[in-house]
Amino acid sequence: MSGLGRHILLAEQEPSFDQTGIDFIAVDGVNHAKIYIYFVIDPLEPDLGFAANELDIECLGTSSREPRIVEAQNFEAHTDAQGRTRNVLAVIFDSGASFEMQRLRLADLTGARLDPFSSAADFSFKQACPTVFDCACHGVPGDRPGSDYPVDYLARDFQSYLDTFAAFSRERYPQWQMNIVPDQARMLGDLIAAIGDEMAFLQDGYRLQTQFEHLTERRSFQQITRILGYSLRPELPAQGYVVLRHYEGTSRPTGLPPFDETVIAGTALAGFGDSDMVIPFEVGASFDDILAGTGYPTSARWTDIPVHIPDETCPWIARGARELTVTGTDLVHPQVGPGTRILIETRPVDQSEPLHRIIVTLDEDPGLVEDALVGMDVTRLHWRAEDALPFDLKLERAFVSANIVPVVSGLTHEERFSIGDNDQALPTAIEREGPLSGSGARRPVVYRFPMVRTVTDGLSWRPAAGDMPWDRRYSPDVALARTNAEGALQEHWRVVADLLAEGPADEAATVEAGHWGPVFTWLDNGQRREHRDYIGDPGWCLRFGANGFGLAPADGAFFRLRYRTAWAAHANLPPDRMRLLADPANEAPDSLPMPTAILSASNPLAFDNAQPPEPLALARLTVPHATKAMQLRAVRDSDYEALVSARDDIDAVAARSYWLGTWTGTFLATDPKDSIALDDDIRTEVTRFLEEIRLVGRPAYLANTALRPLDLQIVLCHDPRVPWGHVVEAIVATLAADDPEALFHPANLTFGSRLHRAALETRIAGQKGVTRILRIRYRWRGEGDFRDFTESFLESAPDQIPVLKHDPMRPDLGRLEIFDSQLPQETAP
Repeated sequence: MSGLGRHILLAEQEPSFDQTGIDFIAVDGVNHAKIYIYFVIDPLEPDLGFAANELDIECLGTSSREPRIVEAQNFEAHTDAQGRTRNVLAVIFDSGASFEMQRLRLADLTGARLDPFSSAADFSFKQACPTVFDCACHGVPGDRPGSDYPVDYLARDFQSYLDTFAAFSRERYPQWQMNIVPDQARMLGDLIAAIGDEMAFLQDGYRLQTQFEHLTERRSFQQITRILGYSLRPELPAQGYVVLRHYEGTSRPTGLPPFDETVIAGTALAGFGDSDMVIPFEVGASFDDILAGTGYPTSARWTDIPVHIPDETCPWIARGARELTVTGTDLVHPQVGPGTRILIETRPVDQSEPLHRIIVTLDEDPGLVEDALVGMDVTRLHWRAEDALPFDLKLERAFVSANIVPVVSGLTHEERFSIGDNDQALPTAIEREGPLSGSGARRPVVYRFPMVRTVTDGLSWRPAAGDMPWDRRYSPDVALARTNAEGALQEHWRVVADLLAEGPADEAATVEAGHWGPVFTWLDNGQRREHRDYIGDPGWCLRFGANGFGLAPADGAFFRLRYRTAWAAHANLPPDRMRLLADPANEAPDSLPMPTAILSASNPLAFDNAQPPEPLALARLTVPHATKAMQLRAVRDSDYEALVSARDDIDAVAARSYWLGTWTGTFLATDPKDSIALDDDIRTEVTRFLEEIRLVGRPAYLANTALRPLDLQIVLCHDPRVPWGHVVEAIVATLAADDPEALFHPANLTFGSRLHRAALETRIAGQKGVTRILRIRYRWRGEGDFRDFTESFLESAPDQIPVLKHDPMRPDLGRLEIFDSQLPQETAP
């Protein structure tokens, strides 16, 4: 009878338990000299009533017959993985330092309560060790016998494994002559060869994921290229605007009542692509708006408003216009004002006329204007300079709409899960051993939870704070919160792109490329169980911290996870492709339904900013060149200048290194974009960046820029028909106004800039009313007195920036003086 059958007989004793036996032996994970003996029937059952001192214990090495001395024995209560409490016999021996198999036998000193056929069991003191090298032992183990058959380590596929197995069988068992397909041994060989082939395939796959040219997994690619400072571009969703109407079509019905409705961010709608493929969208400018529930006001009378034509003989507005009037007063509303977006569009009847559409942002409140000539009230709209019309607008078929709401492709999904088992029928996080801690001998538990919808729909990302062309940074559209068992919020956790910057007490998690999910399932006592493991690309999962990089969640904790999909591969759509969802409860169960007052939606402009994830095939070609182009260390002065000036907000950098008596230090001066001084935020970012790129022992300092103020005196003649004040104002505007077109604007001056006399005279002579330039004098403030500008150009040192601010509050930054015909006596040389 098999051992399993003997155990069943012991467990099915009736009507009382007369005997028990050894079920199995476990070794303590910390103290290998301590073992736990598990029994088939609880030895403390009233029918048995064992005491610890009533059991005699004999333990011998199976080969050496060396005995082990028992130092202590007692009963302990243990709880197994299924939550069942079992009484076990804990035995402590004098030593557990042996790699030899041990034979343990128990004897009942007071009766026959032990089954003689189940009173012995074999075990090893090293059963808890990952390898024999992880546990110390006394003495040197003897030589292990070598293989008695030469192993072919080149066998890597099914046929070679099968040939090796057949050759081994013929040599080891020469009497075996049944090498035919139906033979059981041949079937076993086929099975072994198939398993070997599968294992070799997996092994080769793991090896290839460590070689850059063979990478196929996004997760492996990120782990290798992060040391080079290269980050793969994730999925970026499509973003744009839609017009929401309280009626069908684009013609507003007459007599429509003035009904207002607020649409909340996170409300679902859809676009349709090729083959009428449904592409979900949500209202909201960003994931933060969706989480905050931002509201967007709409009204039944804010759409399809005809543009007012003041003069029917000239129904046009010229290119560059920033205002127009519309019929009626519907847009004179408390919720329409600066910051409100307005759609201006034409609807030509003749196909030869162009179709124009533009979304502008108001910078003034709509104004009520009475057109007394035609006897009607109209509304004046005025928008920002950057939204000036880029085309001539024909007013005859022009309309204005104000129900403009931002949308982003993809849907928001919500899931709840727990750390460890729960009684709420919620899914649990996947547990795996993490990397070995440097301060301890144990591996921490790493918890992951798969975001299932990202496998097919992708994960939405957005540019993160501090994102620069030279330092791309992205943040996932994922939100995490810890809740109680009923789902009530307890605290928010941050979801970051990288856990390396987090501390052991930071409540943060990250997202990790690759999908984790069920690999296989099995039945356990009638209950379906599953094994979840890494599956591969595509997809993303949530990963908690461990080993001091982020706080590890407590066992039994509940979490609520919200994340957005991107649909980036299909979300770039042409105009007029939006509609409402037919069945929002099933198509977008975690999103808000559209208010019943909204009956139609359309996108006036195309969606063209969705970007799918960067292909690995393209990245393999890009990374070698990017690592050369994106230098991450600075040694020479030119290295500092190239790296810092790559920022969009800095035009130029001057770096100089000096011997400071003990070490060499580098001092940098910057020329900020459209400014003469760095603001505090940019200064902090640049200082942090210098610490990242400088050499150890070679400090780098961000110094104040050396400005060289310039004072100018201009003497000229002007046309008496033009007021002198107009002439002065025009010259000041072309030379020192706060306009990038001005000659002395900071955008046009940098380190060592030259001021050409011809350029200065051209600017002055080109102003209305200037007839002749008599004299130009200059001085560098603090360097001397005024002198005539007779040189071809004025030049500054390579580390100086000339400046002429002409600000009465800052005369130390340069001054401009303009005189009519001659210099006053007090300023004459």
